[in-house]
Amino acid sequence: MQKVKDFFKNLNLLDYFLYIFGFVGVIVSSIIVKSSVLTILYAITGIIYVRLMAKQYKECIFFGIVYVAIYIAQSTIYKNWGEVILYSAISLPILIFTSVNWFTGKNKKKDKLNNNPIKYQEWCILISVSLLVGVGIYFLLNYFDTPNLIIAVISFIIGVIGNYLILREDGKMFFCFISLNVIQILLWVMPIFKEYSFNYLEILPMIFTLIVFLISNFDGTIRWLREQKIEREDSKELDKNFQDDKTESKNNKEENDINSENKLGG
Repeated sequence: MQKVKDFFKNLNLLDYFLYIFGFVGVIVSSIIVKSSVLTILYAITGIIYVRLMAKQYKECIFFGIVYVAIYIAQSTIYKNWGEVILYSAISLPILIFTSVNWFTGKNKKKDKLNNNPIKYQEWCILISVSLLVGVGIYFLLNYFDTPNLIIAVISFIIGVIGNYLILREDGKMFFCFISLNVIQILLWVMPIFKEYSFNYLEILPMIFTLIVFLISNFDGTIRWLREQKIEREDSKELDKNFQDDKTESKNNKEENDINSENKLGG
């Protein structure tokens, strides 16, 4: 109960705007185009997920699991096989594993996520593996005659990198998700123009939700960059204090040595 109170207490203007704008927009657009219940659940769960993620609340992971499960079902209906494979084989298992990792052992008492930037070598391995898997995914999606094949493969590669960064708690995940949101908007918008029909217009609330995701992930990026700046300044201050203490200790030692010599000379 206290966490719920703290959540509402810490809401800012952007939170209110995105929640109200997102929920009202989704509900109104859903009524207009007569969207399915699945689309509405996807939208509402997703908005809560990305806002909690942007503010680095651990509880976001549970909404993430529900959101991804619904997104898999939605992507299956509209034959976006790249999204189905990405979220079924990568996103969902990573979120489940991450939820276990975040709420057990030494991480159990943490209220929020840490910022743990991965090293250069790990980046090289991550990008290399993602590209190799992406090549395999290209041929697999081509076999299923997936629409917008190249965009779907790029979405898959960026999604793999972003989901791994969630697992590692690296704030650069927000850059991946911004790119992914733009690509996902293209993936869902393009069929509307290519095949204008009521079936495709039904996903307008879904596209509306992805726009909210994009705004929220920009906010998450800004928050992460701000925290990185504070950490660097704190690190510099600690180094400065350490050097000052070291210099002071050295001066005291020299002064004691001089006093000792004077006493011996006297």
